[in-house]
Amino acid sequence: MKRSAIIHVGLEKTGSTAIQAWLDSERHALLKAGLFVPRSLGRPNHWRLVAACLDDWAVDDIKAYFLSQTREPEAEWRDSVRAAFDAELATVKGWSQLVISSELITSRLHTPTEIARLAEWIGQHVDRLHFVVYLRRQDDLAVSRFSSALRAGHAGFDDIWSDLSANSFLALPPGRVVKDELEYFDHQRILARFLALGDAELTVRAYDPPGPPMDVVADFRALLGLSPASTAAPAQRSNPALSAEAQYVISQLNRDNRVRWPNGARNEPYRALLHRIEAELQGSPRRVPRAEAEAFLARFEASNAAVERRWFQNGMFRSGFSQWPETVDHSAMIAEMTPVLARYRAEAAALPQMEAPRPVSGRLSPRPARPKRSTGGFGNRLTDRLFRLMEELQRREALAALSTKLPPQDPTIVLARVIGNDLWPRHAQGQSLQNLEFMLTREPTFGGYRKLFVLNRIIDAGIVAQAESMIRQAGHDVLTLPFDPVAYTALRMDTSYFGGDAYFMTQTFARKSNYERVHARLWAASPKIRNAMDVNGGRNAALDWGKARADWTLVLDGNCFLTSEAMQALRADLTRPPFTSYVSLPMHRLSRNEDAFTTRPEPNATEEPQLVFSASAKGRFDEAFPYGMRDKTSLLKQVGVPGEWDHWGELPWLPASAPLRDRHSWKTASTAVFRLSSGAENGKLELPGADKIRFQSRNRAIFLTLAALDARLDSADHQRMCAILGLGENVA
Repeated sequence: MKRSAIIHVGLEKTGSTAIQAWLDSERHALLKAGLFVPRSLGRPNHWRLVAACLDDWAVDDIKAYFLSQTREPEAEWRDSVRAAFDAELATVKGWSQLVISSELITSRLHTPTEIARLAEWIGQHVDRLHFVVYLRRQDDLAVSRFSSALRAGHAGFDDIWSDLSANSFLALPPGRVVKDELEYFDHQRILARFLALGDAELTVRAYDPPGPPMDVVADFRALLGLSPASTAAPAQRSNPALSAEAQYVISQLNRDNRVRWPNGARNEPYRALLHRIEAELQGSPRRVPRAEAEAFLARFEASNAAVERRWFQNGMFRSGFSQWPETVDHSAMIAEMTPVLARYRAEAAALPQMEAPRPVSGRLSPRPARPKRSTGGFGNRLTDRLFRLMEELQRREALAALSTKLPPQDPTIVLARVIGNDLWPRHAQGQSLQNLEFMLTREPTFGGYRKLFVLNRIIDAGIVAQAESMIRQAGHDVLTLPFDPVAYTALRMDTSYFGGDAYFMTQTFARKSNYERVHARLWAASPKIRNAMDVNGGRNAALDWGKARADWTLVLDGNCFLTSEAMQALRADLTRPPFTSYVSLPMHRLSRNEDAFTTRPEPNATEEPQLVFSASAKGRFDEAFPYGMRDKTSLLKQVGVPGEWDHWGELPWLPASAPLRDRHSWKTASTAVFRLSSGAENGKLELPGADKIRFQSRNRAIFLTLAALDARLDSADHQRMCAILGLGENVA
């Protein structure tokens, strides 16, 4: 018995959902007629097949989800999909025709190897391949597709004619470029993929032909050779377009919320809200100006003419643009939706902001292993890669929403540094003044920059006076945030989260990892740390000062240094589109300050970056985070800047950070800032690979500084603090 396969390949928005719903509901009846609809490839859409046929390193949102769930290498996962498909066909008897359906075949599989892989997988089980495609006029297709883009998380309302390929593809192999104009809307190019197979049959239909409208399910039934009475009636229309009102509300909500979690899984609570909005806002359908639709369709005139000559002797699509009005004005609708949007925003803000938080066992939760970067641990590397890909997709959506806004072309820039206390042994004694002198005498001046130095809670009044004098003599601004010894002396250690001081003396605590013990002690000491080393308070003071005076504010750590080359490159970055709320400025550590003049500031630095804020940026540093405990990375995560911090274990006592309205509105600078040497251990702490030593040195420095300050001020909490911090009773 000869077997064949009929493969419905789309396009999207041509009734594919209705075809698939009908195939799934009539699966048993179809098998009796000799037609088999597999389920191992997905149900009702065979999207698992499509994802598996993508080339290596081509990752769309569907493939990202499957890989995140299975944690298999791409090749192994592809083999497992094929094995399941082969096994399913081997167990089913009596079929003569295999039926495959996914509109993603045309919208996601673009290369000859991907189409050949699809044909080979299916072709090994049948004697003949028959592809079926329904085409749609491009202006109608773009308008209809936009609802799907919004359901998938797109965050722009006026982007119907824009390239939305970033919503689908998270990563592509080197050299591969995906553009909607070529891969999604060019019908001639799409058909050529299947014609290249040679011996496969290709049936081409028009979804919106001249004359009576197409009943796509009935037409597909006929292609399967079924009589009208052989199965149930076709399903009703599925996956309808969103109303204009729903499109506007959802596009605005998507700016602050994600439809998928970073690992590719669906954000079901938020998706449920979107489904309810779609049902509740049953307004008029979206309309576009006639001239815009005409211009968009004209881009494909040559392609459509070639397809029509070969496949449609009586015309391919209906003619005319009467369905589109001359002009469209959404201002009244947007005004009407303003209170509605506010209500839905409040509902969205109350939804979970992370996927299935893991339960905390006891008072302290274990820290999961950091994903490996080079060898072994494929599951961790895969999770890391997918997380970064999903974050990048969200960022692209945010930038697309801002694409029409240009940055200031002659910007004013505040270069602010926050200088705190020298903390021995992390810092050499006197390093703050030494590095300050180096910056004041060796760092160039550059047009448009204004320099601010924030002296933040420095305990030694003599150092404060000397630093203020040096800064003013150099002609720069200084902001002094004084240390208040009276306020500090009134503060006490806070062990309430851990059930009291006794916890730190137990064997349970002693058995914790060094990472957990250090962070628990830091949190217990956080009231004192936030007072004496108020790093985020100093950063926010610098940010407020800069935003009141300039278009951009660089909030830098105290030892940061910019070369003339870096200043020029950064200024160019700030004037170059797209405009973003933030710029991530990579940082490069120096073991010797003089190396700043012989080392090129490369943007591929891997250290924790500094941030540049636009005057309209919403983010601020969370002052609840004490120095030494994710004080800066908490904001980097809120903004969406990727890094090691995305994989650090949860610390259950830390406050939760609400998502920013301008999350993902960032770009990376084309240059880097240098971090001058701390002067400790002859610069060894600044060398690559010394992060663990820096971590230990910094934390010990925090504890010793607090102990010395308590002793100096005769704090009643001194001996108790030393016991909790494991320093003994006689540390001064």
